[in-house]
Parts: sequence; C-alpha cells; structure tokens
Amino acid sequence: MTARIDLTGAGLVQRDAAGRTLLTVTMAEGPGIGEGTLLILVADARPVEIALDLDALQHLGAVARATHANVALAASLEGESPRVPRRDPPSAREGG
Repeated sequence: MTARIDLTGAGLVQRDAAGRTLLTVTMAEGPGIGEGTLLILVADARPVEIALDLDALQHLGAVARATHANVALAASLEGESPRVPRRDPPSAREGG
C-alpha cells in the first residue's frame, strides 16, 4: 500500500492509497508566550502533544533547513557520475 504526504498550512497529513488519514503532524503557537506545540496524531492511537520553547523550535527549524539542503543537493545530483575518478582505498592499492 502506497502512502502519500499532503502538505497543509500548519503541517502535513500522511494518507494511504484509499485516502484514509494515517498520520497528522501540526505545529501551532502556544500554549504560553514564546512557546509552540507540536501535535502528532496517528490513526487509532492517542495524540501526542509536545510543548516546545523557542530554543527547541529554532533547533527544529535548523534541522529542517539542513535536511532540506541535503535532500535538495542529493536530488540535484541524482544520476550524475563523479567528476573525479574515485581512488581505491589505500589497502587495495598496496595489495592488502
């Protein structure tokens, strides 16, 4: 069964091939000043709500940006061959 991800204004929704919701991830402000909430809903399970302070939100943002950059780089290089031939490891060059 193939699942797909639908992006929403506050997060994302994972759906199965029939369109049933499997997982919902939502980010929201609050509950307090300078805090955010990450809400994860998994089908047929209790919701998970995590309060995040500014440091945690900044960290998640940095992780998301770094992951995005790595994925974008990998996608841009898909199917490319190395421009510099790869060298054998030293043990293979030295015969053992």
